Amino acid sequence: MISEWATTPMALMEFAVKISFVADEIRAGNDTLVPSEKGCQWCRAKPTCPAIKAKVLNDFDTVVPETASEDDLARVMVNANLIESWVKAIRAEVERRLLAGTPVTGYKLVQGKRGNRQWANPEDAENVLKAMRVKHDQMYDYKLASPTSIEKLAKAEAIGPRQWVKIQELITQSEGTPSVAPESDKRPPLSPTASLSDFD
Repeated sequence: MISEWATTPMALMEFAVKISFVADEIRAGNDTLVPSEKGCQWCRAKPTCPAIKAKVLNDFDTVVPETASEDDLARVMVNANLIESWVKAIRAEVERRLLAGTPVTGYKLVQGKRGNRQWANPEDAENVLKAMRVKHDQMYDYKLASPTSIEKLAKAEAIGPRQWVKIQELITQSEGTPSVAPESDKRPPLSPTASLSDFD
């Protein structure tokens, strides 16, 4: 899918001037690194960036989760995604160096877990099993189609609307588990404690 963006020549000129100024500042060494989750998302220097390192590690010696104040927890939580992204970048860089033959103290490459077994040629396996007179129900695995697959049949009108209504009565779906989100999230907040109204 091709993304499209409409703009004007004037907006492009303003953008070019802004970028040119920023580039001059960087070349002169006057730039200030301001790490953020979005801003650092694709940066290849992430594993070795001093600004991210400072932002990530500053609170490690002072904030203890179990005893931290509300403000400290909130401040660190804002950077949680950046911290996780930085650690992921560190893992990727260690892997890249080891694959390139560059040693990393304390780490080595090992063979990963083997994949699931599968038939090299399913048709050959099927023919051999048939020749051995293995029973049909032992040769094949049958599984009931999922509600999603059945819904596709309803959309394709292979199942009628009234039939689909009856089928929907047989479908269940578990509730999502509680997860932490910023207050700007559009979903309504959950109340973790029971109230008297819950027993009405």
